[in-house]
Amino acid sequence: MSRFLFYVPGVSRPVGGVNVIFEWIALLRQNGFEAEPITDAVDFSYDFLEQSQTVYHVPAIGRAVRSRQSFKARLKNLARPAPWQPAAKAGFAVRPDDIIVMPEYAVPLLVAAFPENPRVMLVQTYPWLLRDDWLKRVRTVRLDAVVATSEICAGMTEMAGFGVPLRVPLAIDSAMFHPGDVKKRQISYMPRKRRSEVELVVKALRDRGRVTDFDVVEIDGLPQPQAAEILRESLIFLAFSHAEGFGLPPAEAMAAGCIVIGFTGVGGDEFFSPDISIPISDGNLPAMVRMIEQVVAEYRNDPMRLDAMRHQAAQHIRRNYDDAARRRALFDVFGQIRDKRKVA
Repeated sequence: MSRFLFYVPGVSRPVGGVNVIFEWIALLRQNGFEAEPITDAVDFSYDFLEQSQTVYHVPAIGRAVRSRQSFKARLKNLARPAPWQPAAKAGFAVRPDDIIVMPEYAVPLLVAAFPENPRVMLVQTYPWLLRDDWLKRVRTVRLDAVVATSEICAGMTEMAGFGVPLRVPLAIDSAMFHPGDVKKRQISYMPRKRRSEVELVVKALRDRGRVTDFDVVEIDGLPQPQAAEILRESLIFLAFSHAEGFGLPPAEAMAAGCIVIGFTGVGGDEFFSPDISIPISDGNLPAMVRMIEQVVAEYRNDPMRLDAMRHQAAQHIRRNYDDAARRRALFDVFGQIRDKRKVA
């Protein structure tokens, strides 16, 4: 039976798209599929989820990377000592019938590494689909299927000429991301994107002195359970989303009962509506600072409207991004892909 081999990059911090891949692998295995994570990074593990998984090093991917590097870069890499490769990850053989699941950004690289294998392009973010250099390379590639995880990713995939993709919606873990019993006077945010803008907003809040009774807490590089705990405790979450395929952090913050203020990042348009959150025009930092101060002032005076909003937001996320719908779509989509290969 064909295995699904999901490529993951050797990242050293939690990344939403990587979290999704590992969650899918675990769910597929539970339902009788053979699925494994593969990478070009030797001695790599991803330790930001509750259940860690062995990631297999596949040398063919590394060779494809080096073949695209400049001569100077290859010489520099040769001068480095070879890293130790754990025995648990060694000797992983890719079979001809293995189906390679490729994040959209890695398609050119992985096609070179696995020229004959069946291929699935997984679209979790859309900016790559706007790049002429990427499009020229990928439009000539044979793809056995394309899977998208959000409305914007599906729409952009079709507009870029790859047809209507198969859809697997994202899910928010309601056991982890749910409203806390007690909300602190705490504003949390994630600074991974738009860091300079984040710093300006945080500095302005502190300098203007109108939210001094609120702690401002950064969530950065934390394992998922710790990040979820901070969100459950936070009354307000600031969204600095930018060019997102979906934007998991604000959705998780809504699920955790936060008042979410900030940018939708395009992908968040499908859940970031004015009746359950407070969207700000993209990049309008002064408006964002003023709105945070207004929300804090209103909450001090009369929290009823804002409490109703955040509870409605939590219900909306729980209802529309539930695990059962994700499981049904995931098993149906990957069952279709596997069955198509059997017929072929």
